Amino acid sequence: MAAPQIPNLNTLRRGTGRPFGRGHGTPPSTSNKDHAAKDEIVQQTDQDASVSRLSAVELGYLDDPFAKLFVSRSSNQRRFPIINRGTYVRTTAIDNIVHSFLSSPTSAPRKQIISFGAGSDTRFFRLRTAQNPPLPPFTYHELDFPNNTTQKIHTITRSTALLSLITSSSSSSDKI
Repeated sequence: MAAPQIPNLNTLRRGTGRPFGRGHGTPPSTSNKDHAAKDEIVQQTDQDASVSRLSAVELGYLDDPFAKLFVSRSSNQRRFPIINRGTYVRTTAIDNIVHSFLSSPTSAPRKQIISFGAGSDTRFFRLRTAQNPPLPPFTYHELDFPNNTTQKIHTITRSTALLSLITSSSSSSDKI
């Protein structure tokens, strides 16, 4: 596993294991430093998810020609089967929902997808190269922490394959 330990998520959220709310007092106050530390933990899940995706691709669970572009060479690790299966189930379920949404009839000229916490997700690139069935035009927005988006933009601008998929879907590259 990538993490040296599995954190207790209740302590990350509240700072202590004790309940709070009605009849239990008030939640403990947290400083901006505490929030930044928690945000950093969340941001680090992006690289872990990328490595898990690449592991699932390399073992044949998923078909994602873009996965290897978002994983640093030193992070190439094989995951346990349960992680590969979970990555497959999650990715396939979301892909099916997105494909269903994009393929459904509508009077709108263009559909939009907003991906919160997109990190280094490759869904946009896989959608742009989907051929069976071809998808109608769509707008795809990705939102994440600045550190994650900066890393993703850096990866995209270094890859002509990724960059061509973005620039061919919009009139200018300033939408990256």
